[in-house]
Amino acid sequence: MFRLHLLTAKSCARRGTGPVDGHLVPDSTETATAERMTEMREAGAPYAAIAEALNAEDVRTKRGGRWHPSTVQRVLDPVAQARNRWDGRGQGAAR
Repeated sequence: MFRLHLLTAKSCARRGTGPVDGHLVPDSTETATAERMTEMREAGAPYAAIAEALNAEDVRTKRGGRWHPSTVQRVLDPVAQARNRWDGRGQGAAR
């Protein structure tokens, strides 16, 4: 049961945080990754190039997966992230 709680906390945690002893604390690795992604984007890199660079360096997402351009966009673009939130009825928000 405790393990399930940690997995749930990790999947729902705000980016840049992670569960430690049942509490969300800053995660320096995630923060550094987000800052690097921001720098690359500000330098003109497309989302696909950022995802490719992170995957080439074996940097994983919060849930341990590979980066995709859409994942990078959701991290960097709060408007895109808001569009993709669930609307409470089990359906994605209208675009």
